Amino acid sequence: MSSEQVGINIQEEGNVTIINVRGELTLLDAPELKKTVDAAVAKGARRLLFDFELLTFLDSSGIGLLLRFHAQLRKLNGKIAYINFHKNVANTMQKALPQQIRDTSYFDSAEKAKEYLHI
Repeated sequence: MSSEQVGINIQEEGNVTIINVRGELTLLDAPELKKTVDAAVAKGARRLLFDFELLTFLDSSGIGLLLRFHAQLRKLNGKIAYINFHKNVANTMQKALPQQIRDTSYFDSAEKAKEYLHI
C-alpha cells in the first residue's frame, strides 16, 4: 500500500470546529492531527466535527487519537461528531471504537452532526 500523507484543514462555523481529514491517517501522520486538534482545543474549541469524506485509511494509531480526543473533550464538557466515512474507514471504526462512541457520535449528515454539537 502506498502511503498518501494525511492532509488536515480546519474551519470554524459558529461554535463548531470542523476538521477535514484526507489521505491516510497512520502512525507517521498521527502526531500532525494531534498537534492540530490540541492547538484548536487550547484556543477554546469544545465542539469538534470530523469530516472523513476524503480519509481513505485509518490505522490503530488514528483510532487511539480519536479515543484520546473523546476523553479530552469529555473532561472539558465538549463534544465530538463524525461524518462522511469512506467504506474502509467506517469498517475500521465500527470494529475498533466502543459502542457508546459509535452510537452517539456518528451522523449521516453534517446538519445532524451540527445539531448534536450545538446542544
